[in-house]
Amino acid sequence: MNQIEKYRSYLSFYLVILIVAITGAYAVSLSFFEFDYILAGLTLVIIFITIRLYTLGVKLYRQTKELLKEKESETQEEITINDIINQKNTEEEDEQQQQEEEFDKLVAQLSSETDPVKLSEKLLAQLGKELNIVQGLVYKYDKETDSFQVLSTYAYYGEEEPQAFKVGEGLSGQAARDKKQIVLKELPENYTEVISGLGKRKPVLLLLAPMVYNDTTVALTELAFFEELNDDKLDKLNKILNKLAKHYSETDK
Repeated sequence: MNQIEKYRSYLSFYLVILIVAITGAYAVSLSFFEFDYILAGLTLVIIFITIRLYTLGVKLYRQTKELLKEKESETQEEITINDIINQKNTEEEDEQQQQEEEFDKLVAQLSSETDPVKLSEKLLAQLGKELNIVQGLVYKYDKETDSFQVLSTYAYYGEEEPQAFKVGEGLSGQAARDKKQIVLKELPENYTEVISGLGKRKPVLLLLAPMVYNDTTVALTELAFFEELNDDKLDKLNKILNKLAKHYSETDK
């Protein structure tokens, strides 16, 4: 930009001189012949200034063209960056919408099951796919016994059958009473090992997740993992359990 302003100043300066020279040459041409040498000098000045003006004009044109090209490049680059950002946002929105649709479809599929036992079996099987649980149990509150009874198990190979519990009894009872999840990263020594193709192995994480409806724990899931549970998986689990809590409250064992 500074170069262009400089060339513009030069052009204005030489243009003024050119006008003066042409005017002088015209005045001399009307005078006596003894002033021919002045006319010749003015003519040379006019030629020089004309050449100089042409040179400056070319430089000004090139500088202006380069500046416009740079501006166009910057604009194009800005547009490209905006396009990338918009495309990324669109992809994220599409992905989020797809996940929400899949989630709604999953919940609808589970909620269509009226038998709580079959519902629990489907729930654990789905959590095995979605969250990679390696072992799981679903308990449901039973009014007659005032306790939580086992409805279904997933990959459970304990020597003893899982026992029912009352509100406040053991860790599961505490989770049901407090209506809050309990995460254990140090499992008890007597906790059931998981049997897989690699042999027996103890899980590294145990999650006790109550299903609460109308401020009452209506069911509880006990889920074991071979790996840490990240926030995305935990959030997905909570959404599923929250959606199914009402359904468990309305089904009879």
